[in-house]
Amino acid sequence: MKTKHYCKDCDKELKHWKPSEPIQRCLDCYKKFNRRENHSRWKKDKIRNCIDCGKVITRWTAKRCQSCSRLKEKNPNWAGGISKFGYSFEFNDTLKDSIRKRDDYICQNCSMTQEEHFIVYGDDLHVHHIDYNKNNCVQENLITTCKQCNSRANFNRGYWQEFYSNKIRQTK
Repeated sequence: MKTKHYCKDCDKELKHWKPSEPIQRCLDCYKKFNRRENHSRWKKDKIRNCIDCGKVITRWTAKRCQSCSRLKEKNPNWAGGISKFGYSFEFNDTLKDSIRKRDDYICQNCSMTQEEHFIVYGDDLHVHHIDYNKNNCVQENLITTCKQCNSRANFNRGYWQEFYSNKIRQTK
C-alpha cells in the first residue's frame, strides 16, 4: 500500500512527492512561500532606489536600476572605450616572437613556459604593452605574459605598469 503525503501548510494531498526534498508543499503554497516578502533578507518597509538616477528598483538585491547598470561608464573597469582602437602595424608576429625570445619564452609574472601555456590555453604566450598604449611598440614597452597575467594586468593598471617597468629595467 502506498503512503499518502500531504502539504505541510494546507494539508492538500501531494500528487508528486519527492523523498529527497525535506519540506513538502503543494504548488500553490510553494509559490506563496517563495515570494520575496517571505525571504529572510527582504525588508518590507524599505524602498530601494537606484544609486545613480533615483528610480525605484524592482530587483530587491540590486543597487542600480536596469538602465543604469547597463551603462559602461558606471563599470569601475571602464577605460573610456580604448579597446575599440586597433594595434599599430608594427605590432606583428615578428615583433611578438622577438619579445618572447628576449624573455626566454617565459611569462615574466608567473614563470609559465611557452609549452605549458600551449597545453593549458592552446595558444602562444601573450605580449603585453606596459604603458597600455597599443601604438607604442618599443621593445622596452613590451613584455611576455601568460593569458591569465595579461588579463589580470587590466585591473589596477598603475600597479602593473610600475611592476612590469621594473621587470624590464632589471633584465637590462
